[in-house]
Amino acid sequence: MFRRDLLLGAPARLLQRPQRAVVFLIDGLGEDYVAASTMPVLAGWRKKGFGKTVGGVMPWVTNANNASMCCGCWPEEHGITANFFLDDSTGQERYMESADLLLRPTLFERAARRGVKSALWSAKKKTVSLLPRGASVVLAAESPTAK
Repeated sequence: MFRRDLLLGAPARLLQRPQRAVVFLIDGLGEDYVAASTMPVLAGWRKKGFGKTVGGVMPWVTNANNASMCCGCWPEEHGITANFFLDDSTGQERYMESADLLLRPTLFERAARRGVKSALWSAKKKTVSLLPRGASVVLAAESPTAK
């Protein structure tokens, strides 16, 4: 038997189901390189609408851009404005890879507040040092854990 109420309520029920999202941050992979390369999986995802190229922020350095994408705001708001800064308390140059320097929540923290588990996997340990807050699983290929 056809139930109209089930059909009309379908979008609301779908929104209540747990959803999955995957966010890939591919540092230094320019759009021109993607267009000129044969990458069947990426090309297939893009054809299906599962891809978005976003512009970088200034300065064009890894930590500032990764923090902007992961926090959803500009460097002046999240606090990672370069890869290095001068620490006034020590007079030493300090690499900006510590999570304690972030002034805004990460997408992992926002997901955790809603009971959603997330994972941060990266090739670089600097990324997992900077952006781990809220992630259930954190792994860097550059320095894997013993587990």
